[in-house]
Amino acid sequence: MYKNSLTTNQLAKILNVSQSLILKWLKEGKLKAIPLPSKRNKIPVNFVNDFLKEYNMPVPPELQKLIDQEEEQKVNIVVIDDELAIINLIKNAFKYSMKENEYNVFEFQSGIEAIMEMDKIKPDLVLLDLEMPEIDGFEVCKKLNDKYPDLKIVIVSIHANEENEKLKSVQYTDLIQKPFRVKEFVERIDKVLNGE
Repeated sequence: MYKNSLTTNQLAKILNVSQSLILKWLKEGKLKAIPLPSKRNKIPVNFVNDFLKEYNMPVPPELQKLIDQEEEQKVNIVVIDDELAIINLIKNAFKYSMKENEYNVFEFQSGIEAIMEMDKIKPDLVLLDLEMPEIDGFEVCKKLNDKYPDLKIVIVSIHANEENEKLKSVQYTDLIQKPFRVKEFVERIDKVLNGE
């Protein structure tokens, strides 16, 4: 989802450098781009931002505006799971599927902390484990249902099955059983986000 991409010429103007220098950075692999069939490149603003950070270069205001627009278009996903390994697996699932730049992933190992941050984050989707200390996923789900009745919640748990009686007491959008396959997981999340 690279909404804002630049040509080498556009980027050269924004950075106030020559187009040949941009091409040199691309050739050396310092700056990444997406090659087009026309043998030209489109350079997503996120790639430019990463490049500027890596080489300690200032971000021009015109570019910052494009970066901010890109950030606003991302989907906010909150992952609530007490197991850091599962949180990392979910984050990596998006990376491996080339979805990393489409999502902002906010991670919480505590349901209480997550609930406290919801108003700030304004998530589009919550991925929720059921068995957690302090407050379990069922209680978190009930609180989210009460406060954000339209929020999409996907239960991601070993106990994620229709026969689980306690699940009948909460509203959720989908169930994904652990362990899951990365490709299928991302496909299911895409369907949920697209309202399928």
